[in-house]
Amino acid sequence: MHRIRYIFAWTTAAILLYTVLYVALPDRVSWHSPYLEHHRKFRYGFETGLFLPAAYGECGLLRMFPRLYRASCAGKNGAQFVALDWKYPAFRLQATPNASRDAVLRSDDDIAEHVATIGFYRPGERRLSDGSTVTCKYIDCDLDRAEEFLGPTFPRPWRILETLARYRSAPDNNTRIHLLNILAASQDPRAALVLADALNSPDLSPIAADKLTTYYVVCCIPDGLEGMFTCAKEWLKENRKQLEEKCAHL
Repeated sequence: MHRIRYIFAWTTAAILLYTVLYVALPDRVSWHSPYLEHHRKFRYGFETGLFLPAAYGECGLLRMFPRLYRASCAGKNGAQFVALDWKYPAFRLQATPNASRDAVLRSDDDIAEHVATIGFYRPGERRLSDGSTVTCKYIDCDLDRAEEFLGPTFPRPWRILETLARYRSAPDNNTRIHLLNILAASQDPRAALVLADALNSPDLSPIAADKLTTYYVVCCIPDGLEGMFTCAKEWLKENRKQLEEKCAHL
């Protein structure tokens, strides 16, 4: 009995020390990108592996108490992730079971409904031609502009297969820009490949870089348009092959 108590005491002490180190060692920061990400930035690379079990435990805690960190971050809905970083992102663990960045949408899913679930925490505002500002109908104001431009020719629901087909047959780049805004919000891998190709078009590349960074890229905070291009290209370099493999079966 004494030996069992001894082992229990040391095990408890080790778990407590491990937990304290996981809390104390990394810099801890949360942000919306576009949904809530909790980053634990360690000094040494081996720490990301050492504290991986603790990160899984934190994800479990967030599943039970999803509003745990929302007091300091304004979000109310959407997915949450825990990321263990060193020089580059090492592990990124989904703490809630929805809103993947490479979500394969079903043929009848509405893209606008999908974007409403992925963690944007409040609608933005946009300026009208008369100088006044209004709160956007959708979480992403570019979806408002797309709906106004496309009008009755492409009403909701915006489905992924129909939107891809309309983009491929679009008569001009202005139409393609608005369709790119809708496609990006889907986070579907097929849309990511369309955005990747659009990066090579002078007229489409700025919106493609912006939307790739907003909806797909992880752990890259761009500084202006040049930063967006860098983030988008680095992300595609790491993920394009996987995207193409996934899309080959769709």
